[in-house]
This record gives sequence, C-alpha cells and structure tokens, in this order.
Amino acid sequence: MESLKRIKSISIVSVGNLGASLIGFIIHILVAYYYGATKISDAFFMARSISETIFKFLFISQASEVFLPLFWEIYKTDKEKAWKFLSSIYITIFLVTLSLLTFSLFCGKSIVKFFAPGFSHETVILSTGVLPFWILFMVSFLGLQIVMVVFQNFGNFLIPSIVLLINPTIALMIFLIFKHCYGIYALACGYFIGEFLGFVILTIILIKKYEFRLSFTIEKGPIINYLRKLGTFLFSNSATFFSGFAYKISISLLPVGILSIIEYAHRLFIFVCNITFMPVSNVAFPELTKITKFENFANVIEKSVKVIGLMSLAVVVFTFVFGQRLIMFVFHRGNFTLENISLLTIAFGLYALSLFPDGVYTLLRKATLALKDISSVVKIGIIGETFQGLLFVILSWMLGYIGIILASFITTIVLTSIYYFYFFTYRKAVLYPINFLFPSQKVIGRKN
Repeated sequence: MESLKRIKSISIVSVGNLGASLIGFIIHILVAYYYGATKISDAFFMARSISETIFKFLFISQASEVFLPLFWEIYKTDKEKAWKFLSSIYITIFLVTLSLLTFSLFCGKSIVKFFAPGFSHETVILSTGVLPFWILFMVSFLGLQIVMVVFQNFGNFLIPSIVLLINPTIALMIFLIFKHCYGIYALACGYFIGEFLGFVILTIILIKKYEFRLSFTIEKGPIINYLRKLGTFLFSNSATFFSGFAYKISISLLPVGILSIIEYAHRLFIFVCNITFMPVSNVAFPELTKITKFENFANVIEKSVKVIGLMSLAVVVFTFVFGQRLIMFVFHRGNFTLENISLLTIAFGLYALSLFPDGVYTLLRKATLALKDISSVVKIGIIGETFQGLLFVILSWMLGYIGIILASFITTIVLTSIYYFYFFTYRKAVLYPINFLFPSQKVIGRKN
C-alpha cells in the first residue's frame, strides 16, 4: 500500500515537472531560435547565473530543506505556532526582496563586471538590465519552494504540481507577446511574474484549505532557530559562491556564445533531471523526515535509488543513440548554427553521463538532512564546491568549454563518493556500489 502511494506521488510530481520542464524547454528553444548563441543570450544567461549564485550564498538551496523538519516538529504540538513561524518566513523574504532589489538597481553594472570581467561593454549593459528581474524571480522562487514543501508534507502533491506549470506558461506568453518591443527583457520579466503568481496562489490555497493565517509579527524563537541552522551553511555557501564566481569568470573569458551553449545543454539536462530523479527525491524527502524506524528509512532509500538507476540507464542509452538527431531536429533552425549544434551535442552528452551520480547525490544529501545531520552536509558541501571552483579555473584553461562541464561531472562523482563513505563508515551502513542499482540489503543503519 505504501509503495502504491509512493508511486502515485512520484507520478503526480513527475507529470507536473514534465509539464513545467517541457514549457521551459520550449522557451529555451525559442531563445536559441531568436538569439542563437550570441551576446544577447550570453547576457541573459549571465544575469540569471549571477542571481542564482547570490541566492545560493543566501541559503536558497537549504531554505526549504531546513524549514520542513522544524515546521513539522512545531506543527505536531502547536499548529498556531507553526503557522506563525511560516508567517515569519514571509516577512523575512519581503525584507530580503527590498534589500537585494535596491542593491541590484544601484550597483547592477558593478556586480556584472565583478562576475564577468571578460564580457564586452555591450554585453555588460544588457546583463545589467536583466539582473533586477532575475533577483525578483529568485525571491519568488524561494517563497514558492518553502510553501510547496508545506503542501508536500501534508501529502498534497497535486496542487504544487499544477502551480509549477504557471511560471513557464506565463513567461512564454509574455515573451511571445512583447518580444518585438522589449526583447529578452520581456522573458526575464515573464519569469518573475509567473513565479510570483505561483507563490501567491499557493499562499491563498494554504489559507483556504489548511487555515493558515498570515501574521505580521515575527515568531522570534522558531525564526532564530531557523536562521541559526541556516547559518551553519555559511562556510558551505561561501564555497558555493567561490565556485559560482570561478565559473562565471572562467566562462566570460571564453569566446562569445560558449556560455549560451553550456546553458542550453544544462537546461536540457535539468529538463531530464526534472522528469527522472527529482520527483523521486522530492517525494522521498518529506517521507524521510517523518520516519522514526530506520528499517523503514532504509526501504525508502533502497527503492528510490533503484528507480533513479533504472531511469538514468535509459536516458544515457537514449542520449548516445539518438542524442545528436534529437538536438539537430529541435535546435537547427533560426539563428542556431550547425557549429552550435555540434558544440551542444558534445556538451549534453557529457551532462548525461552525470545523471545517475547526480541523482544519487541529491537523494543521499536529502537523506542526511532528514536525519538532521546538517554539519555533515555543510562539510561535504564545502569540499565539493571548493574542489569544483578550482576545477573550473584549471580545466577551462586547459580544455575550454569541455573543461567547464567535466568540472561539474568530476565534482558530482566526488560528492557521491563522499556521501557513500559517510553512510558506510559514520552511519555504519551496508552500501555496496552494486546496491546503487539493485539494492538487496539495508542501505542505512543506526550510528553506533
């Protein structure tokens, strides 16, 4: 019965992710069609990448993962206090929005120059204009992720999956309507409006369905505890910032259009991730946070890893058999040249190889957070991001854009291996490599 329920939840999340990813993928095809791999597309992707790096430093990667265990622990004993805790998060997000938006409006050009010293003046100006929209998008994304995990924690995966379709749909509509007037700025604005509306809709449903009451007072105890736990990621996020900074500097020094090629390949890879292992780990995480018996914890990990393995194997085989034909069919039109097609095919092939280790890494990282072992996640994150940043600089200098992708691939392998030894030694787990694909023993045991 539990297996059927898990499969149903994974299916719902998969369908939502598939729809959203498909629309997002269509948007990137249109960007490639209208702008190819040029200064305009480079400026657009650099602005988004800069905003992502800033927000990763500000704990966006951990915000919902740290929030959920704390929220659920409070909710079990005091529902009203739990809702006040969520309201405190809303207030914090609003304050972050004001601060970062002001900063980007007054210092945007300096920020872009800092991250992309190799960009021309024209590309810097374009990227500076797009940056505020991406800042607003990331703030809305932060709020949306936190509200979504609340729904998922209550076992409601359908509503968040439907809301996921709103952002890319609105972004696509606004881009198609206003592209002739505002160009790439229309797309960035569309992404923000779509994400913000998704956040508002989920909040309204939370109020109507679960009796959430938005309070304008901060619940000091829980919010301080939350911020303290997020603060443990400071060194880890500093390493992430270093890695992102190294990536942007390295890629800005490469020829015009290389950033766009890598982004197209990476977004195609993200599309594949969103319909393969991401639904598996997203469904597993809320379940793992509520499990008290380790044998049940083990069963969830085992089944999730097996699904990820089988999905990854299918994707890799498909990519190496039909990848080039598929990319040619999808991208070879408009301003996207044959040279761009060749570069994109190689880039995506390398990304596809990292699908399985990336999926296992994501799952084991969430499992560690579910065990509330934040310190281990922080230490592993520091090692991984620092290592990746150094690889970006070294391999991009030696191998160009292939070096950039290889740096991510090698880092994923290293991080997965570290989590493997973490569970094997520190948690006394029985976790042999063959169990990644076909688990036959328990994957985790209690720490002695």
